[in-house]
Parts: sequence; C-alpha cells; structure tokens
Amino acid sequence: MIAAALTGADAYLHPERASDFEQVWFAARELVSGSSPYGAIGPGRAFDWPWPFVYPLTTVVSVLPLALLPAALARTFFVGLSVGLLALACRDRPLLPVLVGAPFVNAFWNAQWSIILTAAMVIPWLGWLAAGKPTLGVALLAQARTRRQAEIAILGSAALVLIALALRPHWPGEWLATMRQGPRFTPPILRPGGIVLLGSALRWREPEGRLLLALALTPQTAMWYEALPLSLVPRTRAEGIVLAVTSQLAYASTALTDMPADWAGYTRTVGMLMLAGCYLPALVMVLRRRRQPE
Repeated sequence: MIAAALTGADAYLHPERASDFEQVWFAARELVSGSSPYGAIGPGRAFDWPWPFVYPLTTVVSVLPLALLPAALARTFFVGLSVGLLALACRDRPLLPVLVGAPFVNAFWNAQWSIILTAAMVIPWLGWLAAGKPTLGVALLAQARTRRQAEIAILGSAALVLIALALRPHWPGEWLATMRQGPRFTPPILRPGGIVLLGSALRWREPEGRLLLALALTPQTAMWYEALPLSLVPRTRAEGIVLAVTSQLAYASTALTDMPADWAGYTRTVGMLMLAGCYLPALVMVLRRRRQPE
C-alpha cells in the first residue's frame, strides 16, 4: 500500500516523467487497437522513448488488463502489486535489507519488472511470468527449487507465447528486428572482472548458486534493477544487511565517478560497480556455504 501510494503521488506530481512501465502499457494499448507496438515506440515515435521497444510481445500480453486503465493508475497498480508480492515472497526471509538495497530502490523508482520477477522466483504460481522478461526468466527457471515450480514456469511461458502468437502472428520477426536496432546487452561475466562469477558453478546444487550463475551468463543491461534477484541470496539478516550496504556504497559512488556520456562507456562503468557491490558479495555468500553432498 505504501509503494502504491508513493508511486501514485509521483505520477500525480510529475506527470511528465515516464517510467519503464509506461512503454509496456502503451504497447498493450497498441496491441488492443490492432497496431504493432514495435513501430510505435522509440525516438520521435508516437511514444517518444530513447530506445526502440525491445520487450517480447509476451511482456505486453501479461499486462493486457492494465491497458484499460489510465497510465498513472496502471503504473500505481503494477508497482503496488509487485512490491506486495515481493514482500509475500520474503515472508521467511529478511525483507528490510531487500527494500533498502540499491537494486530495489532503482527498480521501484523506474517501475521495473525485476520486482515481480524476483517474487516469482520464490512464489511458484507466478512462474508463468518468466516469459515476460526472458533475461530474468532464464534465471527464474535455473533456480527453480522444485519440479513443480519449473513446470509452471515452462508451461506458463509457453501459454504466453501462444497467446502472443494468436494476437499477432508475426511478432517474433518484429521483435528480433527491433533488438538489432536497440542497445547491446552484455552478460556480467564478460564485463571486466566478471569471469570470477563462474565460481558460482561450484554451488550448482544450491538454488542461489544456480541463480547467480544464470544471471552472470545472461545478456542484460547494466542497470541496478537487474541485480535485484541477488537479494534472494542472503539467508540471514546479517547477510542481507551486508548486501544492501555494499550495493548502496557502489550505487553512491556513481556520484563521485566521472561517468562516461556514451552508452557503452556508461554501462561498462556501472557494470563494474555492480560487480563490486552486488555480484561479488553474493558470490562470497554462496561459496561460504557448505557444499551439498553428491
């Protein structure tokens, strides 16, 4: 309720500020009207956005009911629901460190999908959302704790794909063409120093080890919200506080760093800071745990 109230207040006070969710909401409206979202979103288009629409149509299908609402109300509902589900997912985990870490704050401010997808990694019946954002969906499937959770993720994602194909049969080609025009995505493992993340393979029997390895190998934008699933790695309050503090210190250092103006340079710098403040502490936590017997 607090998250929804803050989001609604921000939407009311700053109607000119569009979050990442608004482009998906606009894409849903385009789909309902029979138009292609891939031709309507981007620089100088109907929905003016710095980049083309790089989400698969499965993302759009998953929020189709929200297309009936005004943008501000839809964003408020989406963020409130996402944060509520994350709180539910953390009912047996230290929640406060999650909420004060840099990845959550950044995801909340930008109304990002990583919040609800992080919740889906713990709540099995949300597994169908894996197809909503494949970069995190791969990690969701990799860290599945039970066979049932993996089945829901696979079958639910397949259902989303079929619905998207039924609504717009040619969307995969449109999506791939747009991806070639959009920014380049690099796996964390290929960023400077990222090779050490292969060490998480030593704990492949642990869900957190598989999660860290999948995130390290998956191409993604070097944005802080992408690291939110790492908040599932800590098992104690102390570990959660450590990860929250290191992530915030790394995030705060961006104000003290001469950040490059170009996209490649910017993402390279942020990627290195995320490695130091999010990935490496999570790796240490995973490796410190006793290895499961063969």
